[in-house]
Amino acid sequence: MGKYLAVGLIVIGLGFAGFGGFSYWKSHQPTAGLKIETNIPSLVFVDNLQVGQTPIEKTFIPGEVSLKIIPTSTSSALPSYQTKVKLTSQVYTVVRRDFADTDLLSAGDIISLEPQSVKTAALSVVTASPESASVTLDGQPQGFTPLLVTSVIPGDHEITISSPGFADRQISAKAIAGYKLNINVKLAGVIPTPTPQPSTSSATLKGYVTITDTPTKF
Repeated sequence: MGKYLAVGLIVIGLGFAGFGGFSYWKSHQPTAGLKIETNIPSLVFVDNLQVGQTPIEKTFIPGEVSLKIIPTSTSSALPSYQTKVKLTSQVYTVVRRDFADTDLLSAGDIISLEPQSVKTAALSVVTASPESASVTLDGQPQGFTPLLVTSVIPGDHEITISSPGFADRQISAKAIAGYKLNINVKLAGVIPTPTPQPSTSSATLKGYVTITDTPTKF
């Protein structure tokens, strides 16, 4: 009896070991998608390894990664972009970046889905710059960032983020039941246009004729 019990425990132990090995193998498979788009061609580095050039679409092992995007096709040096991104299994994370001469004038967003315990769809919007911005969902005001809408109708939506002194950014995204739609936004600053001032000399000379050379003969 003891012999059979020992054999049974060994078999069960091997079963658990096999299941654990399968779980480990599954968790280390590239099942998380990453899609990156930029307004100009750029080199992409993930965890300090160059993985290609934009536009790019690849799969990675789920987890947090360091992302760096360096513009290449430009006559002047533009600031690079660096951040950390959490990649989720069976989900595509989309990173978009519009490069400009300065970081203030650059814009972008990161869109991802995060599993949640409830079966409803949710929306989370945060802004890297400015700290607080107005959010509208399908044309309806929702409040200011950081914003959490706990219940959103599953399906396609239009999200607009705006703030004085910055260009509006519109995002098309799909909410899915059982997931929280995470949107991290960087708005592009707008340089105010100087107001033209009236010329004093022009106003003074208006209505008069200026003779620059006096004729001496006809």
